[in-house]
Amino acid sequence: MSTTTYLCEYDDLLRGTKGYCLRGWLSSLEDLSFDDAINKLKDNIDLLLVDIKNKTIGGFEIEKFTIGKSFVRQRHTAGNRYMTFVDKDPNTWKLADGVNARWRNTYAREDYDGLVVLCVTPRNIIPDNAMHVGPQLYAIALEQRLIQEYCFSKNDRRLGNVSFDTGSKAEEPYAGLVYLAYKLKEIYSCFD
Repeated sequence: MSTTTYLCEYDDLLRGTKGYCLRGWLSSLEDLSFDDAINKLKDNIDLLLVDIKNKTIGGFEIEKFTIGKSFVRQRHTAGNRYMTFVDKDPNTWKLADGVNARWRNTYAREDYDGLVVLCVTPRNIIPDNAMHVGPQLYAIALEQRLIQEYCFSKNDRRLGNVSFDTGSKAEEPYAGLVYLAYKLKEIYSCFD
């Protein structure tokens, strides 16, 4: 593949740019139950994995993928007020060493090819629940259920998660975030 960057568009990933993408496969989970949110994210992951395999230039397939979570904060305007946070508009988010640091400090160093954000979880999209779970814990719940699905139900050997450890938590994030990071392997070479 080609150059490593940070923030890029989904089409750039397909052309071989290494980086993370906030748009392209971003879904809103608004008005969805937890089970419906999981089903939507599973469907999107299945479609995303096929799309990457079919559209990546140069004869590559998914070697492994990792499902993870991170966080975002609410962005300030020039007048130091908070912008209205919109779950499908990354321009209203402040990454604040969330997914951007995860890419830079983990996945880029482990030679992953891309990271695609699947959803964010601000408080207003979280279904009513007995524990009054906040944005970050909701993202952890989604992440864990997806990992379990691909580990046990689908038995997908490409799953790169090595534990059910939920990792560290940010201090008072505005929203959680769920992503899929992937590493490609060449399936044929132009010299074959």
